[in-house]
Amino acid sequence: MTARTEELPLYLFLHQYKTAGTTLWRHLSPNFPGGSQLFLSGERIGLDISKRDGHPAVPGFVRDRVDDYVARNSSARTRLLMGHFVYPGIHALVPGAKDPRYFTFLRHPVERVVSLYWFLKYASDSHWHHELVEKNWSLDEWFERTRALWAHNGQTRHMLVGAHEESCLERELNPRLLSDAMRTLDEFWFVGLTETFDRDCGFLLGRLGATRFAKKNAIRVNSRKEAVSRDTHARIAAANELDMELYEYARRRRLAFVRRRAIAYFWFSFRGNARKREWQSAVTVKDPRRSPEP
Repeated sequence: MTARTEELPLYLFLHQYKTAGTTLWRHLSPNFPGGSQLFLSGERIGLDISKRDGHPAVPGFVRDRVDDYVARNSSARTRLLMGHFVYPGIHALVPGAKDPRYFTFLRHPVERVVSLYWFLKYASDSHWHHELVEKNWSLDEWFERTRALWAHNGQTRHMLVGAHEESCLERELNPRLLSDAMRTLDEFWFVGLTETFDRDCGFLLGRLGATRFAKKNAIRVNSRKEAVSRDTHARIAAANELDMELYEYARRRRLAFVRRRAIAYFWFSFRGNARKREWQSAVTVKDPRRSPEP
């Protein structure tokens, strides 16, 4: 069979680090059963789960291995690709993918970098966690010294990995590549923001007709976070200038999308969130003693 099942679209979720994407894919996954979804992670692909090796802009990412995994495991039945290792253009490896619909979420760059630091310090077991903890780095020290580049215009790099892998290896990303990242973003079916996640996630769930959901949002509240000084905030913002511009571009793009399709956006957002609340309430009532998913 070469034609896609009923000519349905292929959805591709490019999960930017620390943008609340885990919550979204946990809600989406139950709605794509069997061989209709492919989750691209180091664990599934058989890559080094420490994320020590691979592309420094997307730690753990090895292009040839990812491509081979998609080529061997996707089919005309595949309707959803998701994960950190999704990159623009990967749909070409999926048989019969004639209507690829990419979507992603961006986050304010300073908030994302700070969140990434605390995640690596307390909620990760990767190579980059051990690097940070063993050297006992503060946020400022980690930001200046880590070899991983996901904290230095990381969102822009992630958008460029498919077409500019070599350029993304440089610690100082060429500013001229920002226009390429913006053009790539323009080709995406939907771009949401972490700051408007509830509404944007609801829109996607409603638009994709989701009827089953995770029992709980995958939100990690870290009580050990410390306040960020103004100097540190300004330093991170200055070093992430391209991400700041890309984020502002995405914010304006999202606002234009919502205004242009206001009725559909708010209807799908309402329906998606209403179905999610109803489903989660029903699951809780059926088994009130059962602990929610972490």
